[in-house]
Amino acid sequence: MGTPGNKLGVGTAYTYDQGGKDKAAPSRVCLEITGGAITDLLFPNVGQDNVRELSLLVAGGPAGEQRDLDRNRPISATVQYLDPQALAYRVLTADPGGAWQAGKEVVTDPAADSLITRWTFTSTNAALSPYAYFVPHLGGSGRNDQLVVHEDGAVVAFDADAQTYAVLLADPQPARASVGYLRASDGVTDLQDGRMDWTFDRLSRPGYGAATLALPAKGAVTLAVGFGETKDAARKAAQATLKRGFNTVYQDYVTRWRQYLAKLTLPAAPDPLYWVSTMVLKAHEDKTYHGAGVASLTMPWGNCRTDDTSDQGYRYVWPRDLYHVALAFIALGDRDTANSTLEYLDNVLQTSTDAFPQNATLDGTPHWGSL
Repeated sequence: MGTPGNKLGVGTAYTYDQGGKDKAAPSRVCLEITGGAITDLLFPNVGQDNVRELSLLVAGGPAGEQRDLDRNRPISATVQYLDPQALAYRVLTADPGGAWQAGKEVVTDPAADSLITRWTFTSTNAALSPYAYFVPHLGGSGRNDQLVVHEDGAVVAFDADAQTYAVLLADPQPARASVGYLRASDGVTDLQDGRMDWTFDRLSRPGYGAATLALPAKGAVTLAVGFGETKDAARKAAQATLKRGFNTVYQDYVTRWRQYLAKLTLPAAPDPLYWVSTMVLKAHEDKTYHGAGVASLTMPWGNCRTDDTSDQGYRYVWPRDLYHVALAFIALGDRDTANSTLEYLDNVLQTSTDAFPQNATLDGTPHWGSL
């Protein structure tokens, strides 16, 4: 299954100004927040989802005690903006009984195809331990994923058919790491007795899998997920981002969004929602097909449909929607984006009969049959 459409946040680095007509902008990763988890990491475009979730598991104490922030309620989750003028987030989660609390700060790296997140965990119960739970579904489906744990604790996920790799790194390195099949030998299954017993270093065959990393019970841990068309490219992206560190990446991320917003037409007293709405509209634009904005970065029915199809949800271009988005950018004073959208409509979507498909993939291929 995928994730539901009720997102609490979306984000990507503002690097649109570094691309061109025939050049993709750098930093093509887009993130989403669902409940208390980081979900739906899109790459290399806003139409392809590659990760279902990067979430926190807490286990220990009496046998069977376990907290999964994505599925079990009533875990409380609060999402905050780290800066009012950037799509950067702090996700706070807590055990309703007060036994533990956790924080996740998350952005994407403007300098690489990667995401970086810094996690903290505190507990009043020394028996409780935190774990990172990483579930890829490369190319929009996990059915052909292969997961491998390397000696340095790096988790490599790849799908030969999708030609996409994802590499998860942690600093400090995890004390233990394991991969397994969903609901059979993954971390959720392993931790039912309160302990991490398994350390499988690879799946025996491609399929729906997940990785689990044992995290420090005290202090902060930084995680980076890098993407690429090759394993080396994905690993280098994650390594470069982890080396830069969260603070440096975060400052770069915020600066770029603030510089973009400073160029816009401002109301007399901008409400925080003004900044968020503007950035969310911009974040829906692809960084390869400039001017192409999808109707939504989500799949609203994702939690009730298997991911063994090529369904992209609302991650398609709807010209009727894109028209209104272009008008919004004109009102904002961002005529460059509006012009890019018009050029995309004319050169990519418009048919030989001067019509437009009802919706289409980013490269202009019609999806449904209507005009």
